[in-house]
Amino acid sequence: RDRSTASGKMSSVGLSVAAGSMYEALPSENGAALLLKHLAFKGTTARSSLRLMRDLESVGSIPSASVGREALLYRITSQPEFAEQALQAAFETALTPKITSYLVSDLQAAAAADMEAYAADARLQLSEALYEAAYGENTPLGHPLYFPGTDVTSESLAAYRAKTFGAGSLTVVGVGVAHTQLLSWAAGLTEGLAAG
Repeated sequence: RDRSTASGKMSSVGLSVAAGSMYEALPSENGAALLLKHLAFKGTTARSSLRLMRDLESVGSIPSASVGREALLYRITSQPEFAEQALQAAFETALTPKITSYLVSDLQAAAAADMEAYAADARLQLSEALYEAAYGENTPLGHPLYFPGTDVTSESLAAYRAKTFGAGSLTVVGVGVAHTQLLSWAAGLTEGLAAG
């Protein structure tokens, strides 16, 4: 789409990746999308989690990540003059995360907390049941979003990322930034990515 919005005192830029739970085709991938949400901004091959967060906080940026059946969204809200740095950080956390076995163990604890919240929320349970009823339990969109990810290893998480994170699965999004500027930044950041 050729749209972005440039108005207001804050900007929000990010990266949407077609890597939600509907792409978890193997039992060893069940819960991978949820774990990747928790992996966001936890360190990359270039920066530790502490360094990444300090760099973002030093310019007043607020990172977040969310996941659904279809996509993972890495988003950073900042002042417009720091939007390019914010987008670079979103790309960095999405495309070059540090995935280790001890970190995956920590992520599984975070996913277990999501599972507890899900078990206590009737609206979430209803939403899950509606997807399963509408699409069928054995279809991609009927596949559950909430899995504790206990069978996911660092190797299977890295394999899931490699399978789903190609240039063809990325969408750059922005609010509070000129479309031509966003397009220019995105072109530079996606150069050399595998088609996927």
